[in-house]
Amino acid sequence: MVAGKLIVAALLCAAAVAAQAADVKLPQTREDFRKLDAAAAPADSTRRGVVQRVTPVKTTSKAASPMDNQANRTSADIMSDRPLVVAPQVGKGNKDATTADTTKTEYQVVVRWEDGTVGVVRVERDPGVKKGDAVGVIDGKLVRLAR
Repeated sequence: MVAGKLIVAALLCAAAVAAQAADVKLPQTREDFRKLDAAAAPADSTRRGVVQRVTPVKTTSKAASPMDNQANRTSADIMSDRPLVVAPQVGKGNKDATTADTTKTEYQVVVRWEDGTVGVVRVERDPGVKKGDAVGVIDGKLVRLAR
């Protein structure tokens, strides 16, 4: 009898947990994570720390191929075992602005915060800071602070 009550209680508990889990929405994109970070930030949204390292990171995004454009695709192109041959465009040269690979540099700044934790702040432009500089994140931007 007691075992039966325990089983019923366990099933009710599991059902309650499952009902709560159905309402949970996990972050899927960078924007979702940024929103979570902003919500978890302190009210004054200022963090202070010391730069440990600044690392430039280059990323290259590949140029679009003719097959990336849905208008260029047909079922014959997809089903064929022959490579797609695209005629060159006269007067365009080898590469133009629409087909050139783009290289982007992002900077990762490793910071030891006042509370002893270490974090990475990613910025799109050269932050103008070096190892040992006092920095803060104010309104979502990395700024150098006077010591």
